[in-house]
Amino acid sequence: MEGETLVNQCTLSGHTSWITSIAVAPDNNTVLTGGRDKTIAVWKLSRGEKKNAKIEGTLMKRLIGHNHIVSAIDISVDGLNVLSSSWDGTIRYFFFFLKNLIIYNIFLFSYNRLWDLQTGDCCRLFKGHKQEVMSCAFSVDNQYVVSGSMDKSIRIWNIKGKMLNSLEGNDGHRDWINCVRFSPDEKDQLMLSCGRDKIVKVWDLKNNIGILKYTLIGHTNCVNSVIVSPDGSLCASGGKDGVIMFWDLLNGKKLASIKADGEINDLCFSPNRYWYITFCIYMICSAVGSSIKIWDLETKEIIGLIKNLEEIKHDQEEKKGKKKHPLPILCTSLKWSHDGKTLFVEFNPKKKKNNLFDLIERTNLKKIFAIFHTFFSPKIYIQYYFIKIRDYQLNMPVCYV
Repeated sequence: MEGETLVNQCTLSGHTSWITSIAVAPDNNTVLTGGRDKTIAVWKLSRGEKKNAKIEGTLMKRLIGHNHIVSAIDISVDGLNVLSSSWDGTIRYFFFFLKNLIIYNIFLFSYNRLWDLQTGDCCRLFKGHKQEVMSCAFSVDNQYVVSGSMDKSIRIWNIKGKMLNSLEGNDGHRDWINCVRFSPDEKDQLMLSCGRDKIVKVWDLKNNIGILKYTLIGHTNCVNSVIVSPDGSLCASGGKDGVIMFWDLLNGKKLASIKADGEINDLCFSPNRYWYITFCIYMICSAVGSSIKIWDLETKEIIGLIKNLEEIKHDQEEKKGKKKHPLPILCTSLKWSHDGKTLFVEFNPKKKKNNLFDLIERTNLKKIFAIFHTFFSPKIYIQYYFIKIRDYQLNMPVCYV
């Protein structure tokens, strides 16, 4: 990571209320954002031909149909299918075909329907969640979908819209579910969930049954997000207790934890690099409130601190004797482009916008900028309280810390 930093490239403004979710297509040039304004915006990114030219974003289409907040968006691995979930109790299914966007509405209230909006015909009928849908996700092979809801259930669906199972009851969550995620390792067929009951659950989805494998207990408040490393060996979770917890998915044991001293809204891995590793030291970046903290995981010391630009302006105004106290800009969602070159960050509440940060060669590591999130390297994992760094091309450890 030495010699690299993130530089603000572009601001996409278009939502009229808080932005809640973001998804990036595999082409790295198509971005979808969902918000409290009940809409989904489809953005097209372009870059000039000159060296170091900044990215420009164009709003191509606004998808209207949800009757309440859009809570989550996910794009399939092949980039052809898009899911969105909403507090209106629905999940909608979008299909990208060449340059045309065909929209299908899978779930409608407690009875879920698949609609072709071009003809207005109802193609399929489903049973759906009883309350607001908080999260949705595609499987790695694009054949299955999971959804989590305020009704405390996780539903497993095939891509045709048939519900295969509902995970609830004694093994399920005791409160509403905030986040569901598939493991990127197709062989493991694991799915993770977390929610207001302070618990992270790991499910084995072989044969589409959904058997509880682990219940990860340790958080003391609502868990907002859980994410699996790209190699599928571990996961990280974070939420209102301000603690980032790392878990071994091979045995369900807690590996380590870091206090972020502020609520964590989302988690994100870098997709393709030894992210925040210098001289074989594993570091994690945590955004707390309006600032970013970069941690050395071995020593658990802060090695970098970046303040929000709005907070810096506020500090400058206070020094001038002004009494203006602007609300801090927080961030509710963060995603990497698939090539690992661009970081997409969504800011709320004062400005409803999406910022793009390009990863370029620089000399100062401590200029990295991202807000209200935590993310760490996809190519290392912690095992029994020491750090093992692996070369996944050679499939062998390169050093221990």
